[in-house]
This record gives sequence, structure tokens and C-alpha cells, in this order.
Amino acid sequence: MILERGMLIFASGAILSSFLLVGGIGINEIAEGRISIFNENANVFAIRLAAAMIIIYVFLKENIINTAFLRTFFIFSLPFMGLAILETGSRSAIAVLLAGFIVWIFIRLIQSKNRILTMLTSIFLAAILLIPSTYLFLQLDFSMVERVLETVESGDLGGRSTLWLSYIFLVLERPITGFGFSGFAKEALLIHGIISSPHNVILEVMLYTGLLGSAFYIYFMVKIIRAALKNYTLYGRTLSLYLVPVVLIFILANQALAIKFVWLLMSYIVGSFLLNKEMYLIKKN
Repeated sequence: MILERGMLIFASGAILSSFLLVGGIGINEIAEGRISIFNENANVFAIRLAAAMIIIYVFLKENIINTAFLRTFFIFSLPFMGLAILETGSRSAIAVLLAGFIVWIFIRLIQSKNRILTMLTSIFLAAILLIPSTYLFLQLDFSMVERVLETVESGDLGGRSTLWLSYIFLVLERPITGFGFSGFAKEALLIHGIISSPHNVILEVMLYTGLLGSAFYIYFMVKIIRAALKNYTLYGRTLSLYLVPVVLIFILANQALAIKFVWLLMSYIVGSFLLNKEMYLIKKN
């Protein structure tokens, strides 16, 4: 429960941040009409809010939040957090919420005896939720709407596809050993005029350390995912599963190496698994 209390404190902080943003306190407007708070990166801030929404859902469902007052407070906080995400214009945060829904379907399928019926009811429920939600979403006057429509219509990923392509060609110049941190900075300046993040951690690690270093990093991530899966299959803990897509979205489409929140999530996944394993062994003996 200690780790869960820590995650609950994090979720409470996210709620406070969303209240401040919606209330117009400490906000700063960035490109394309997007809004963040206290000069925080809009994507990082929005993904944190999305992750906090998922944490709140899991804790409500598993009755970890078990007092009437707290349950009411957290439930009524969710719309404010959703509104704050829309204000940031972060497509990555929307991807986190959609990934959370997919994990929910995955868990239902594992737990169900009639998986075909479960899949059909999940698709029906998804249609009921997503069709009106999509319609209402398109009526809103947020930069988020324009950015999502750009992605759907033109495949625009906020410039990521162009960035990835340029860095893939750079990786091919030194595929085995990479360029090192300072060497990458020099090459990035020559290509883009600034030191621009690849917005993909695997690509970033390959640029720093080549295939050798990236192989270790991918192995590390596989171990994290395995810990989350075992934490659910052996001990019934679902939160770790829900947090895996959050980590992967950071890794595959954003910056992650220097983001403390990503390491916090991975620490929770591993720590929860090891703690549950130890408690199981103590009870068994």
C-alpha cells in the first residue's frame, strides 16, 4: 500500500495542477494556441494528467480509494483534468487515454470465460462512448481539435516524421557505436541548426551508443514490461499494466531519458512487482 499511497499523492498533485490551469493561474501560452502551466512542457504535463486519470480509475475500481468523500472528490476532479488536457493540445495525452482503454479491454478478455462475447460487448461499449464523444470533441474550440484533425488528414505528427527520418539517416552513418552525447549534439546542430531531440528514445539511444547500447536499453524495457505482466498474472495488480502504455508513449513519441516522471512510473512497476513477490513468499512460508 505504500507505493499506492505514493501514486495517490501524485494523482492529487495532478488534480491541483489541472485546477490551476483551468482557473488560469500560472498558465503560459505556447505555439498554436496551446496552454501549459509554470513553463512546463505541454506534452509532459498533459501525459501526467492522463496517467493520473488512469491511476484514479484503477484505485476507484479496486476500492483503494475507499471513503465516500475521497471517492466523490476524485470522481468530480476527472472532468477538470480532461479539460486541462484539451487546453494543452497534447495528442500524446489522448493516445495515453486510448491506450488505457485498450488495456481495459485486454484485462476484460483475460478475465472472461466467454471472450467472444466480451470482445463484442467491449466494441459496443466503445462505440457508445467514442461516437458521441468524438462528435462533441469536434465541436470544441481547442487547438487540440485542429492538431488531431491534422494528424488524421495529413498524417502530421508535429514534425516528428521528418525528424525521425533525418536521424535514421544519421544512425546509418555509425550504426554500431553511435556518436556519443557530444557527438550527437554536433551533428544535430549541423542538420537542424539546433540540438533537437529525436522524440524517440530508442532512436536517441542508437544515436548516442549505436546498436550495442540500444540492445541493452531494449532488454531493459522488455524486463519492465515482463514485470508489469507478472504483477498482474501472478498477483492481480492491474495498475502496472495500465502504466506500461504511458511509458511506451513517452519512449516512442516523446522525450523520456531526462523526464523524471518516466523513471517514477518504471520504478513503481518494478517496485510493485518485487514487493508483491516478497509478500507472497512471506505468506507462503
